[in-house]
Amino acid sequence: MDLRENRENFFIYNKVHPWETVRLAFVEKLLHQYNPDARNVLDIGCGNCFIASSLTKNSRIQVTAVDNMFTPELLAKLREQLAGRQIELFSSFEAVMDSAFDTVMLLDVIEHIEHDCTVFRELLNSDKISPGAVFIITAPVFSRLFSNHDRKLGHYRRYTVGQLCRLAGENGAEIMDYGYFFASLLFIRILQKICEKIFPHRESESVSAVGAWNSGPAITAIVVFCLKTDTLITRCLRKFKIIIPGLSCYLVCRKPF
Repeated sequence: MDLRENRENFFIYNKVHPWETVRLAFVEKLLHQYNPDARNVLDIGCGNCFIASSLTKNSRIQVTAVDNMFTPELLAKLREQLAGRQIELFSSFEAVMDSAFDTVMLLDVIEHIEHDCTVFRELLNSDKISPGAVFIITAPVFSRLFSNHDRKLGHYRRYTVGQLCRLAGENGAEIMDYGYFFASLLFIRILQKICEKIFPHRESESVSAVGAWNSGPAITAIVVFCLKTDTLITRCLRKFKIIIPGLSCYLVCRKPF
């Protein structure tokens, strides 16, 4: 969860949006497929550490979680909540001392970075990232869908898989996989964009409400099932080299050895 979103349930992991739950499952499958022996994961833009907490349920994985929006108060609360987990928390990458990361995650983070190419190149060339390290990147799609939702979350842009591939390829990373997911949600976002154009002065939701989810367990389970089915279909089609657009795009690439 982004540090700007849903502060009311920020530390309650069973109250995250189904989108977050299904994205986690999607990313875990990518990690298992492309780096099944991952041990030392760097999670850039970790938010409330929902991803990091889930990954460290596998006792062999150590996660270093970084978010430049961490305040001392948030760090203290998260360290208390995550005590006993193999998670280290930092408010900047420069403060990280570890130098053997085999996996780097940028999950819906790169759109928040003004100079995305520069930051990606610095990460790729960093001595803290091991040769052969796998990068998993997700991002929102299509610049034409840029909306008030993006502005409230501090986004600079949206991406296509082609743009993500160019970002990696032009900096020397080996591209391993790419595509879209959440196809069913793309139509909803298109409708939201149309409504925004029709009603440009309509007051939109506050930042704190953007990631809110307060439905009961039955509704939540149904939505999670539908979204997991969505991603399963997307991945199955991808095996046949059929790429259909979705609300999010992803890239898996590798640092050269």
